[in-house]
Amino acid sequence: MQITEHVFSKKMEFTANTPFGLLKRHAFVFLVKGTEKNCLIDAATKPLLPEVLDFMAETGLRPSDIGEILITHSHSDHTGALKSLKELCGCPVAASKGSVEWIENIDLQFEKRPVPRFYEFVEGSVKVDHQLVPGDVISLGDGSLKAYAAPGHDQGQLVYFHPEDGVLLSADSIPVPGSMPVYDNVQAQLDTLYRLRDIPGVKVLLMSWDDPHYGEEEVRQVLDDAIAYVRHIHCLTMEAVGSLGADDVEAVAKQVHSALNLAPSEFTKMFITTIKAHMEAKEVSNAIF
Repeated sequence: MQITEHVFSKKMEFTANTPFGLLKRHAFVFLVKGTEKNCLIDAATKPLLPEVLDFMAETGLRPSDIGEILITHSHSDHTGALKSLKELCGCPVAASKGSVEWIENIDLQFEKRPVPRFYEFVEGSVKVDHQLVPGDVISLGDGSLKAYAAPGHDQGQLVYFHPEDGVLLSADSIPVPGSMPVYDNVQAQLDTLYRLRDIPGVKVLLMSWDDPHYGEEEVRQVLDDAIAYVRHIHCLTMEAVGSLGADDVEAVAKQVHSALNLAPSEFTKMFITTIKAHMEAKEVSNAIF
């Protein structure tokens, strides 16, 4: 799908096993073209490699036309096919310092974040060639990509802004109201949302958990809604702690899950981690809200 003159997007479906059934998920991969460099952003999962290659062909590119692969963060649905893609494209891989360890050692990633079917999704460990820091600008010739810190969902997460087209590629940084929230630091998540809202000139918002949004007013509304959603989850968590106590994190998470009216399959370890983060944020909640 062509988003703007230089930016292309591909949505790919997959499923993950949970104790309550299959959880339908999707991965996004992006291509950003330039007169001097083309960048692939993120690498989906191992089973989705053929779709990523088809996506390249649909945009008129061959793997050898990719000048660099930029990773937003290290999670399996963003790096799963990276090993093959790096070999096929023959180009360097860039990621944040905070993402390098899990990309270069997938066994450590699984140990720290044991998601279902992990080794089905991820081909193997990959060497990161360039470590990016917030503020870095990748020149593409007739355009550029600027990296912004976006911790919360993942503490090493970066998002990329193409100022010439006004496109923000926000990865997993923006929770969507009504869907399963996934982050492990409430303050960092809120700080990220405010930081992204303050980027001037964002005309198109591309997200991992929602369809594209167009227009500066709509983009701001999406971010305002995300901030309100995090605040709402915090209030629900504090209410649950008030009635159940803070000893049983899973019980608190179940009450919040029910109050949010989420699907049974969305009661996952990742969701429980999110609620645990809200419980741990209780002492600084006045500073957050």
